[in-house]
This record gives sequence, C-alpha cells and structure tokens, in this order.
Amino acid sequence: MEAKALHVPIIRLVLFAPVAVLCLLILAPVAYSAIWSVWGTETAGLLDTSASPQWYLALATDEIWRDGAVQSLSYSIPTAFVAPLLGLLAAFAVRISTSWLNATYIILIMSISALPMLIYALGLRIFAGDLGWSSDALILLGYTIVVLPFVYFPIAAATDSVTRSSLWSSMTLGASPSRTLLAVVVPQIGTGLAVACVIALLLAWDELVMPLILLDGSRTTISRHLWDLVTSDVKPFPAVIATLTYAILLIALGLGWIARRSWGRLIALGLSWIARLAWERRSANLRRPGMGIAP
Repeated sequence: MEAKALHVPIIRLVLFAPVAVLCLLILAPVAYSAIWSVWGTETAGLLDTSASPQWYLALATDEIWRDGAVQSLSYSIPTAFVAPLLGLLAAFAVRISTSWLNATYIILIMSISALPMLIYALGLRIFAGDLGWSSDALILLGYTIVVLPFVYFPIAAATDSVTRSSLWSSMTLGASPSRTLLAVVVPQIGTGLAVACVIALLLAWDELVMPLILLDGSRTTISRHLWDLVTSDVKPFPAVIATLTYAILLIALGLGWIARRSWGRLIALGLSWIARLAWERRSANLRRPGMGIAP
C-alpha cells in the first residue's frame, strides 16, 4: 500500500513537469511582449526605466496602422461568421450521412491543411486574373479556406452531444433539415460554435500569406505591415499588437465563460424561439389557399 501511495505523487510529478515546461515556453513570449509594449524602447531588448503608454498612443495615431487594423477587421470579422457556418454545415452533414460520405468530408477538410497556403494563394491569384474577381473577394475566400479545418473539429466535437435519434426524430416529425439544424443542433452546440468563431477571428486576424500574395496597391493588413517592417523597424509595435490580441482573447474567453454560466441557456432559448416562429410562419403560408396544401 505504501509503495502504491508513493507512486501516485511521482507519476503526477512526471506528468506535470512537461506540462509546466510547455506553459513556460508559451507564457514567456507573452510576458515579454507585454513588458516590451510598456517599457520598450526603439532598441530591441533594451527596456526603459519607467512604464509608458507611448507606443499604444503612437499605434492609435498612426494612419498606416489604423488603416491596417480596419482592413484586417474587414476580412477577419466576415471570416469569423462564414467559416464556422460552413463548418457547422459540414459537421451536420457528417452526422446524417453514410460512413463513406463521412470519410469523404473529413478527407476534403484535412486536405486543406496539407495544401501549402503559398501555392493556394498563387492559384487564387491566377484564378482571379481569369475570372476578374476582386482581391477582396479572393482574400475572404482564402481566409475561409485557411481557417475551415481549425473551426470544423471544435464544432464536430460539439455535435457529438447531439444524438442521431434526436435528429431523425425531428425530421420524422416533419421538420426540414434547416429547421432541425436551427432548433435541435445549434442550441446544443452554442459553446463550441462560439469557440469556433473566436478561433476563426484570431486566425484570420493573424493571416499573412493571403494578403501578401493577393492584396494589391497601397492597402495593407496588420500582419502584412508587420512583415514589411520586420527587418527595418525594431520599435515595440509588434509587442503592442500582440498584447492587444492577447487581451482581446482573454476578454472573449471571459465573456464565453460568463455566457456559458448565465446567458447560454437564454441564447439557446432565443434561437429555439426564432426557429419555431419561422417554422410557424412558413406553415401558415403553406396552408393558405393556392399554396398546394389544404387548410
């Protein structure tokens, strides 16, 4: 018994040590970015003696950085909605499809990760020249494709809590696939869907390859502007942007935690109520004379 009791702390220590090292490797750059953004100088590695928000103010008043932030948001916010929506549709299709279709969906999604993004971006650029698509449309398409594998798997994991019996019961009782998706699936995977939206937003905000290849003219994004300055400018602007990104992520996680505890059920009830109202209105329209269904 004593030998077993001694083994438990040793096993815990062995398991905790690599996790602690990994956390240190992750948090050390984050901590240095926060310190550099407040105490930083124009010389990399040299810190000032007093803290100052001067680099945050300089970033806010610089027109190039402001335009880059607006441009990045104009791409990342739509991506944060479109990519999770496609991931939700793919996860729903996998849940109600046969096994060989499931494998086909997963192989297609995984193949996106295997494709080099530089090659894909160049292909989109050639595609744009042939069809006359704008660079904005191609960047949104590229952003969506890039983040789709990362948002699919959290949504697919969340849909595991939705049983096939509930899906088939809903459709057997007359609900269409779209109503089943809105009224049965979405209220049960609200947390996973919110996590996917945050992941898509952050990945699209930080994407470099697509704007570097597809964005023409004087327009730029935050990541592309950082790339342009990485060899010529050592001011703490990268640390400021990194710190703001970390802060936004923490705020989003905090709001998600609050929503999960107090507002998650209200959001789910609201979505269910909207879906039921839309279904009742559609049923009322179908029962009107001349619509094909007798009243």
